[in-house]
Amino acid sequence: MACINMILHGCESEVVQHNVLNPGNYQRDWKINHNIRIYKLPSIIPIKKEQSTIYQMWQNQKAKHTEEKVVMWLHYCGQKSYKDYPEILIALGL
Repeated sequence: MACINMILHGCESEVVQHNVLNPGNYQRDWKINHNIRIYKLPSIIPIKKEQSTIYQMWQNQKAKHTEEKVVMWLHYCGQKSYKDYPEILIALGL
């Protein structure tokens, strides 16, 4: 439905189908009207998650959050590096 709405309004965008409560549960992705400025024709093109800008942004945010979580835990434990303490990574589920 989102794809059709964006085509009807001439939007250039990307639509991702995933579980909102678990964004890591990626299902599908489409580019909408990615060449509309060149060909003046609407289009919907399925893309892989490796090509998805939204998926890549999510992965970057996830990595940043994980790093912040590790740094906060290390600070709490009074440690300087997590490489010598694999139990910290296990406790954080990493």
